[in-house]
Amino acid sequence: LQVHAMYSDDDGVSWSSPVDLTPQVKEPQWQAIFAASGTDIQTSSGRLLVPLVVRDEKGVLHSLNAYSDDHGKTWKHGAMIGEGTDESHNVELKNGVILQNMRDGKMREVARSYDGGVTFGPVSHDAALIDPGCNAGITRYGRGKTDVLLFTNAASTRRENLSVKVSYDSGLTWSMGRTIHAGPSAYSTGIELQDGSVAVLYEEGKTDSDERISFARFDLAWITQQP
Repeated sequence: LQVHAMYSDDDGVSWSSPVDLTPQVKEPQWQAIFAASGTDIQTSSGRLLVPLVVRDEKGVLHSLNAYSDDHGKTWKHGAMIGEGTDESHNVELKNGVILQNMRDGKMREVARSYDGGVTFGPVSHDAALIDPGCNAGITRYGRGKTDVLLFTNAASTRRENLSVKVSYDSGLTWSMGRTIHAGPSAYSTGIELQDGSVAVLYEEGKTDSDERISFARFDLAWITQQP
């Protein structure tokens, strides 16, 4: 596959012609590459980070990031994060560390970067974040004195129970979570809106997990309230 980029400077009314970034972010020996779906971030330094999945020359999957320090004019790719990691998302923590949250089997894997998402330390499973092997969403919510992480995924061993969890300690621990859609569900992404509410875009259905894309909106307190 290839990686292309387009931009809009009129709030999505019109778009530029696509630019092929593949030569900048893919090594010739890699067998395949694609960009993970969902919301990407710009760090406090101005760096753009886009999670990619690559299949290396041996056919092994890896998560890594493409990054740009000139507002998307040129791009580079960072180091591979573990083996067998798949679609991922990242978030910048309070201290500037980049936390990468990755798909890898029945539990999410996490790793931290101290150089803006280029290289990462050890990869470990987060036992609090069960997963069916599916893309998920992670975002930082900051409003007033509140500064927390929000995580959305199909919190099950199957693609079902689309839920949202909150972390008050930069991803070290997570709340029990609140179910958004109990039935079949899959990919999701979340973001804080300008009015302070939380928005989640997610796949769901009655019999299959990807029958439609739905939109949920709620305040932060809703996550920790009892159903």
